[in-house]
Amino acid sequence: MNLYEIIGYIGSALIAISLLMSSIYKLRIINCIGSAIFSFYGFLIKSPSVFLLNAFLAVVNIYHIVMLKTKKDVFKFIKVNYNDKILEYFILYNYNDIKQFFPEFDTEQLPFTECFLIMRNLVPVGVFIYKNELYKAKILVDYVIKEYRDFKNAIAFFNSQEVKNQLREIKEFYIETVNPKHIKYLKKVGFVEKEKNVYYKSLQ
Repeated sequence: MNLYEIIGYIGSALIAISLLMSSIYKLRIINCIGSAIFSFYGFLIKSPSVFLLNAFLAVVNIYHIVMLKTKKDVFKFIKVNYNDKILEYFILYNYNDIKQFFPEFDTEQLPFTECFLIMRNLVPVGVFIYKNELYKAKILVDYVIKEYRDFKNAIAFFNSQEVKNQLREIKEFYIETVNPKHIKYLKKVGFVEKEKNVYYKSLQ
């Protein structure tokens, strides 16, 4: 196997891997890199069709990446009752995935909680469920579906004055976790570890 073939295989592999991404943004990034490498491969082997097609795909990917980065999402956080039908359908449909991140959560807890539906560009993308403990609240679920799993939802939620007005007396949220990925997410959106494995987010 010569160097040209290795470059071609790398480009092909990246394009294939990109199709496995649940995040559209990550898909575009990896697909763009793969297309660029495969376009270079087409140039090396003097194949105009391979070069031009993949160069075009790389440019298209760059366009969509720029659009995704600059697009302003519209968020709406709707406080709902625990027996709200949309909330019920959303939780049941995503229940197995929710349990992977919040294994202690059970739908029987819902009557004792308060809930927000997270809407992004008029699409229900997540739920935020917590137990009100007067001046603080314990987060039971902070879940977003795979396609929208970035930091924008949480940043918009915790910075929303509309949300803060509805929370009334609650001054901070807390959650207990030992999951490294979850901890990375919590720190990214402003949570601080005040007790061992317990992370707090002030709303003031």
